[in-house]
This record gives sequence, C-alpha cells and structure tokens, in this order.
Amino acid sequence: MSPEETNIEKQTEMEEGKELFKYRPTVPLLVRVSEDKMQMLISGDVRGWKKEELLENLEEKLKEEKILEPDIIEKAKNRLLEIIEKEDIFENVILLRGKPPTPPLEGRIDWKQDFFAPGFEIDPETGTMDYRKPKAKLNVKSGQLLAIIILPQEGEDGVDIYGKIVPAPKPKPIRLRAGRNVRNDEKSTHFYAAIDGRFRLEDEVIHVDNFLEIQGSVGLETGNINHLGYLIINKNVESDSIVLAEGDIEIKGYVEQADVSTKGKLLVFGGITGGFEKKITTKGTITAKYFLNVLAESEEGVYVGKEIDQSLVRSRGPVIVGGRIVGGEIVALGEVRADQLGSEACIKTTIVLGEDYFLPRYLKPFEDEKKEKEEMLEKIVKGIKPLQNRWQSLPQDAKNAYVKLVQQAKTIKESIDELDKKINELTQESKKKSLPQAIARKHLYPEVIFKIRDKTFQTREYIKGPVKIALALGEIHLLSVS
Repeated sequence: MSPEETNIEKQTEMEEGKELFKYRPTVPLLVRVSEDKMQMLISGDVRGWKKEELLENLEEKLKEEKILEPDIIEKAKNRLLEIIEKEDIFENVILLRGKPPTPPLEGRIDWKQDFFAPGFEIDPETGTMDYRKPKAKLNVKSGQLLAIIILPQEGEDGVDIYGKIVPAPKPKPIRLRAGRNVRNDEKSTHFYAAIDGRFRLEDEVIHVDNFLEIQGSVGLETGNINHLGYLIINKNVESDSIVLAEGDIEIKGYVEQADVSTKGKLLVFGGITGGFEKKITTKGTITAKYFLNVLAESEEGVYVGKEIDQSLVRSRGPVIVGGRIVGGEIVALGEVRADQLGSEACIKTTIVLGEDYFLPRYLKPFEDEKKEKEEMLEKIVKGIKPLQNRWQSLPQDAKNAYVKLVQQAKTIKESIDELDKKINELTQESKKKSLPQAIARKHLYPEVIFKIRDKTFQTREYIKGPVKIALALGEIHLLSVS
C-alpha cells in the first residue's frame, strides 16, 4: 500500500470515528413493564453501539427490573438481537411477553323445557295478548328431565414476564338444588320430576308442586285454603277468605275482598276487588282481568287485561295494563305501560317509576347480620389492642388467647366481607331490573303524578298518545315513542 493510500485509509477511519461519536446516544435502551406485568416493551436508539455492549446494557436493565432468571434474560437478549437486526431506532417494541391465564369455561344450566318464556300467547281472533295463557310451559310429568348442570371447566394459569404464576380466574359456581318432588342423580347434575305436577324455581331450588283442585268456590263451605303445591280454584274466592299456596294459584272466576298469597304466580281469569285491609302477595307474577281497590304486591310483575282502578300496586317488575290505570298509586321497578293513564275526571293518579319497593326487605337480614358482626369485631379489637404492645411480656396462656382472638377477628371480618358482597349483588341486581319509564299508548290525562328518584312531574293537560314519560337531562320529560 502506497503512503498516499495509507493516508486516505486513516482519514476514512477518523471520519467514521467522528460519525460514530456524533450519533452514539448516551442511553441506548429504555425498558418499560406493562401494568399487568405481561409485557416488557423496549425503546432504543442503538446507532454507534456494538452488539456486546447492548446485550450488557440490557442485562443491567433487566436486573434493575428484578428479572434474574437466566432463561428469561437469555430470551430477552435473543429478542433484542432480532430487533436491532431490522432497525437502529425503535419504540415500544415487545421484548418479553408473558402467557396470560386462560379464562375458565363457565358452567350453565341446560333447561329441558321452556319454563321461563316471558309474556303471554296472542289471541288469533283479536290479535291481543291473552293474559290467561302464559307462554311459559310449566306442567311436567313424573320422571321428566327438567334440567342438566353443565359443569364449568377450569382455566389455565398464566405466567408473567418475571416467571411468576398468574392464577386463572375461578369459574362461577352453579347453584341449583332439588326441592320438593324433585330428585337428582348421584353427581347432582341431572334433575328429574318425581311426580306429575307444576314446575317452580324459587331461590335456586327446583320444586314440582302437586295439584289441588277446588271444584267450586273458596268460601264458608271450604274454609280457608293452605296448600303446599299448585292450586286450581274452578270458581271464585269469596269475601273474607284466605288462600295460601307454595306453588302457583289459578282462579277461574274472581277474587272478592280476600287475602291471597303464593310463592309462585297468581292467575285470575276474572277480576280482583278488595279493600286495603286485604292483600294480594306473590313472589311470581300477578295476572288478572281487572283490579278494583286492590292492595297487591308482586316480586316479578303485574299484568292486567282491562284496568287498574283506585289500587295500590307494588311491583318488582313491570306493570302492564291492556286498558287504563286510574287513581291510586303504582310503584314499579320495571316499566309501566297502559292504553290510558289517568281519566277524563282528572282523578289523581300517582306512578312511581324505577323504585324497588322490595329491596330494603331483601337487604334487611344481611344488614342486621352485618351490624351484629361489626359490633362483635369492635369488641374483639378493643380487647386485643392493649395486648399488642406488650406481647413479649405476656404469659403463654395469654398469648394463646390473643392468637385465638386475632383468628376470630379475621373470621368475622371475612364474614362481613361476604355480607357486603351479597348486599352489593342484590343492589346491582335491582339496578339491572330498573326501567324507570311509563308509556301511555292512547291517552294521558291531567293530574297524573310521575316520580322518578327525587324528581316529580305532574300533567296539567290532556296529551294524545303514544307518549313516553322518562328522565332526560336529569328531569322528567314527555317523549315521543318511536
């Protein structure tokens, strides 16, 4: 090589060195761990840095992030080499990726008959709902398969970028038990009717109610009725009678000033008349031709063919009327819907929407138990606090008692947490059921008072329907129905 060529080569190396120094960043790599610890992202400008230097720099940063497993470090290095092979400048590229847990396959109940179909059959002649014919098919035969529990499948645990196990969520338990006249197999997954009867689900327990049929009316001749199953009355329930049933009640005639109560549904082919000293109460729906001066409470919904007149109705579901609602008060968690709200005579009619009249009753036993446990916990905490600071000087018997009290306090706290969870579940369930709106399909008259939460609205003039009454922008408004 000539002196001239040697000088040129040296000059080239010097220029390259200057360029190298010019573009070599002080900090070539930055790493960031995602909040769930499932990814480590890397950004960098590696111009002017050698591979060996970058790998050393990366290992330092991994150790700063408490990643010490040799296999994980080696995996990160190999990934870095892949990245810098493609580009010198990069941002938020995945360097390490954990394995997220696989969620479980939730269990479910496979119902073998349409026990829960909402609504009623449509009368083919009139095109209107036939409130005496629910769509749900509730009659079952002895030996009939009612339901199968499809058991959940456990998920698969994951691993974060640190190599730590990330537990898969636990599947929700399937709660279903065999009640009266229901049997299940050894694994408790198949449920069968033990008799011919009527299906009923109450608080996650399946019952098949046996039939009792009264050929005439319930009155002085029959005396009061208290039946554990499904009750059919072929005529009427006469004044001052009491009718109680565990299952559904079907009355082919009318109810007149009587107490009727069931844990199932109530179906009255005629109407219900009463006075507020008498009461109709059901866990299921109430269906009737009309209400007149009735005090009625349903935990599922009220369906009336013609009218509700001067009645006090409390429903944890909707109140649906084929004709009119006039006078009295309706308290409904679900929607209120009728052809006519109020009357030409401007009779005061109050409709309370989106209010769960039953929720305080549901919550009370849990709140009472929680209060009792909180008082117990407070006493225990007061008792053990003075002992904490002189633990070392306590005799062994006192230490044993102290440990026992601490464990008792922990158990009580866990019970309180479970009660809080149940209270929250019931409250959220109520919110999901809430539909605070009313619809007048044909007529809305003056002097109808609507209440939604802390808002009140009173109609002052006649409004032709259809019209919807609901909250909008924090106030109650009359809205068009699409």
